[in-house]
Amino acid sequence: MAEADSYAQRGELLPLPSPTTHRIFRRWYLDGIVVQLHDAAQGQNPKPSEPFLVTQLNEVDNLLDNSR
Repeated sequence: MAEADSYAQRGELLPLPSPTTHRIFRRWYLDGIVVQLHDAAQGQNPKPSEPFLVTQLNEVDNLLDNSR
């Protein structure tokens, strides 16, 4: 998915890159699925992902920390 965003930013594939919120959501969603599938494959009860809002707030904190 990040590769598609890279193409979009260079104007080679899509008219516009994905908004930051969409990229954060996509990463949160896919990471959650991977973790749950891994847990299930190991015979463990899949752990629920943290709520998306928490992920967004953490991302904002990271961006603020990196901009200082």
